[in-house]
Amino acid sequence: MTNKNDVFDRAINNFKYVSSKRAYHYEQKFRYLPFWLSESSYIFKKEANNQLNKPYPYFKRGAVIRVNFGVNEGSEQTCVLMMK
Repeated sequence: MTNKNDVFDRAINNFKYVSSKRAYHYEQKFRYLPFWLSESSYIFKKEANNQLNKPYPYFKRGAVIRVNFGVNEGSEQTCVLMMK
């Protein structure tokens, strides 16, 4: 059986490689990977400690909110209207 820390170490090395400037598609895709991983691990840690807010927030009609679509979307700010 493989040690889970060995699996994490291999994954970390893969992420380090693809987020280096020598990797193919670095500028198009992998440049933001470290920031996405940091945010994801922070959210996983909050979930593991039962510190997340309600899973599905509701907003009044016409409310403007900011949405983070992840690593592939870049740094655009998107406004979404949600109705109850």
